[in-house]
Amino acid sequence: KLESLYETLKFISEIMDLLVNFWNSRFK
Repeated sequence: KLESLYETLKFISEIMDLLVNFWNSRFK
């Protein structure tokens, strides 16, 4: 279903944001 795909993409983007924030805070 399209809705579940959207939810999955949203979840992935949130995880990516967390990883980027972690990476930036670690190596600044």
